[in-house]
Order: sequence, then structure tokens, then C-alpha cells
Amino acid sequence: MINDRGEIVWVDPQSQQIHCQLQELVAQQQSEEIVHPMTRDEILSSVHGERTGYVRGKGYGKKPPKNSLTQAANIEASVSSAIEIVRQEIQADMDRKLQEEREHMDAELKRNMEKELQRKLDEKLEHVNLEVENKVSLEVAKKIHEQLGAFMTRMQKVIYS
Repeated sequence: MINDRGEIVWVDPQSQQIHCQLQELVAQQQSEEIVHPMTRDEILSSVHGERTGYVRGKGYGKKPPKNSLTQAANIEASVSSAIEIVRQEIQADMDRKLQEEREHMDAELKRNMEKELQRKLDEKLEHVNLEVENKVSLEVAKKIHEQLGAFMTRMQKVIYS
């Protein structure tokens, strides 16, 4: 309360103490270079304290957020980030397994192709060997037949001469 002379007269000592605390906080906020200075409502709340839905010196008004809503939002954000991390881990694991499977299939295909090529090569080689054997056998038989014929002719000349 202000008297006739413009001086503040306190009705009770608690009011004077609250006023002094407010003045100190305001002066401190103004004098220091603070990165995030407190708002008027924050200063009032720090000096007077808070009650749900009521701010001293301001009355009923905007209610502070309920802890359950804040916690729900925090939990939702945590769960979302955890789900995203797990999704990324699963995706990386699936990509790794897919790459391993591709490499395994490539190696198996290569082995199968090499076996098939070796089998065909062996078949072709066997076929060529048989052809060569047959040609050699025919040539040998032909030579033997020719030599036998020549020998018989000579024998006949010897016998009949």
C-alpha cells in the first residue's frame, strides 16, 4: 500500500519478502547477460510457486501442461525413434542377408556351370578319342589288309613260280 508521501507501506512481512525477491530476480535478469532470460510468468512462478490451473498474481488462466500429456508425448517420441532404429536395423540385416544369399547363389551357379562345362568337355573329348580310335583302327586294318594282300601276292608268286 502507498501512503500520502508516496512510500510503500507493507501490510504483512511476507508480502514485503515476496516483493524483494521479485525485485532481485528482475534486476538479476536485466543485469546479467543470460542466454534464455525468464519471462514474467516464470519469475512469478519461481517466487510464488505454482498450483495447477492457478498462477499467483495472475489468477486462473492458461493451465500448465499436465505431466501425463507431456509424458505421453515423450513416450510417443521415444517409441517412434526406437521403432525407426529397429526398422533400420532390420532393413540393414535383411540387406546383408540378401547380399549373402546373392553371393552364395552366384558361387553355386558358377560351380554348376564349371561342372557342366567340364562334363561337356569330357564327353567331347571321349567322342573325339573314339573317333580317333576308330580312324586309327580303320587305318591299321587297312594297312594290315594291304600288307596281307601284298604278302599273299608275293607268296603266290613264290609258290607258283
